Amino acid sequence: QGAGLLAGAALVAAPQLLPQALASCPGVEVVFARGTDEPPGVGKVGGAFVDSLRRQTSKSVGSYAVNYPASKDFLAAADGANDASNHIQQMAGNCPNTKLVLGGYSQGAAVVDIVTAAPLPGLGFREPLPAAAADHVAAVALFGNPSGRAGGLMSALTPEFDGKTIDLCNTGDPICSGGTRWASHL
Repeated sequence: QGAGLLAGAALVAAPQLLPQALASCPGVEVVFARGTDEPPGVGKVGGAFVDSLRRQTSKSVGSYAVNYPASKDFLAAADGANDASNHIQQMAGNCPNTKLVLGGYSQGAAVVDIVTAAPLPGLGFREPLPAAAADHVAAVALFGNPSGRAGGLMSALTPEFDGKTIDLCNTGDPICSGGTRWASHL
């Protein structure tokens, strides 16, 4: 009987907690993965991107820095993909009205590629993004994406994000194109 009372009390209290949780949700949440060797956080490109969005919208804009090493060990990009996917799924469940914007620079763009393209676990990626969570993604912005050298392969693998994705590469950038000007990537 005590368990039944506790369950009943939880059902009565839960609706009162939900509006508080939703009230703390931003209108937009940017989930951004920084580039190789940038210190923890959203990085220089991510910071500029978030600041630009804040100036262009009347909605509150939160940001989440994908947690991963961003080191020369590119296989660790799967760690970032797991973290990003987990955060996206939590936001979709806890803040269903928040518009999610995914972004990444250089290796961080590869992290987002994994999240948006890998429907099954593999090679260290354990947190595929369910379709219901993917529906909360309003836009994807990639900067200096290494997969750009694959001739549009990622957009072919991610049809559910078609029309929501921008993949930017500076002219001459050797990471995302056949260019030879390293300064174009930076």
